[in-house]
Amino acid sequence: MRRILFTFFVTCFAFIAQGQEIKVALEAPGTLAHRLAGAGDVERIVISGTMNNADFAALRQLKHLETVDLRKVKNKQLGDSLFFGMTQIESVRLPKKLKQLGRSTFEGCTELEYVEFPGRMDVIPDFTFKDCKKLDKLDVFNSNVDHIGKGAFMNSGIRIIPLPKELRSIDMMAFMNCSRIEQIRIPKWVLEIGALAFANCTSLRDILVRTEMPPTCAIDAFTGLEKCTLHVTHPEFYRDRAPWNKIDLDFRAYNGQELKTFDRSDIFIRDK
Repeated sequence: MRRILFTFFVTCFAFIAQGQEIKVALEAPGTLAHRLAGAGDVERIVISGTMNNADFAALRQLKHLETVDLRKVKNKQLGDSLFFGMTQIESVRLPKKLKQLGRSTFEGCTELEYVEFPGRMDVIPDFTFKDCKKLDKLDVFNSNVDHIGKGAFMNSGIRIIPLPKELRSIDMMAFMNCSRIEQIRIPKWVLEIGALAFANCTSLRDILVRTEMPPTCAIDAFTGLEKCTLHVTHPEFYRDRAPWNKIDLDFRAYNGQELKTFDRSDIFIRDK
């Protein structure tokens, strides 16, 4: 009888603890806190089901939590600031069905190194990765993202980010003070680059712009760059058009070879 009851408990609640890793299958939103009772030392957690703000509040109580796997979470939308200031978080896998993420989701997560980004989202919201000092790479190249929000990567450690193929706009301060970025590729559909978008990216040396005609660009979008080359198909279009002709960049004709070094270089995918 005891064995039957034990099997029933595991089957119904799908709560599995292995050392410092916990797997939780939520039967209803708002129940995670109850399920985590006594689990304060958890470092890794895998969650399935549907979550609400109370569940994310419960995650915040896990002071040793480093790895979060939400790939089987059913939510298509998540709210603002869900991991804001969680300085111990190192790795997060977002829900596979996620379409909308709130502002400042990872702002201030200074130890965050890896985020598995769902392909269905069309916006990287404002301040999503602000101050994520250890976030070195992010693979969003094949995502549906068409807008990068205000300050989305501001002050972060991002070094490699192949911008999404469908990208249309880069908001103000999106990559401001990202001092480790060495090269960036502006996809061919981009129409607008906002104020201070790449300001003070002091390591930025090469920008490849795929658009035939110069996109709308704030005059201070690239302020604070030390020495940078703009690779474009028709340099004369940029030299003759404001504000591009007032931005301190070296213009060079793009011949098709540079693209090989700009897209998916050095991107890594963690083990499933």
